[in-house]
Amino acid sequence: MKVEGILLISVTSSNVRAIGYNKPKKLLYIQFKDNSVYRYTDVPESTWRMFQTAPSKGKFIWRSIRDKFEYEKLT
Repeated sequence: MKVEGILLISVTSSNVRAIGYNKPKKLLYIQFKDNSVYRYTDVPESTWRMFQTAPSKGKFIWRSIRDKFEYEKLT
């Protein structure tokens, strides 16, 4: 799936379907299992790298993304 021209990659997670990152703009995209897509702004590349390798995507979102970055629900 593409969102705003960014290809989202599927992940193994009970809550997250796919993730993507726009490096130049520091935008993180998360598609949840209910197909909603959120865009988080000003996310450092280091956070994106840690998110990709996190054993639990949901826990990582709660601990390191949610309430740390501004976001917008796209769909």
